[in-house]
Amino acid sequence: MATSKFRSQFLESRLEVREVQLQLASDAADLGTWTWEPSTNEINCSPRFLSLINARADEPLVMDSLLDRVHPDDVAAVLAAVKSL
Repeated sequence: MATSKFRSQFLESRLEVREVQLQLASDAADLGTWTWEPSTNEINCSPRFLSLINARADEPLVMDSLLDRVHPDDVAAVLAAVKSL
């Protein structure tokens, strides 16, 4: 049991390190990032992504409101990419 708990803590710390590394890389590349939580339909995104889509941090963002901000020619490709996850 102790080994399992230790491994879980180790993996969580590795995940946190990877998340920080990803954030540093996306900041350095000036990329905006977002994630979608299907169970709530909420979009969580970086400040850079908000600026790219001209959205405010206090504005609730769900998949439909995100798709409203995508160029009409690109909506099908975005939906296909999301569905492939």
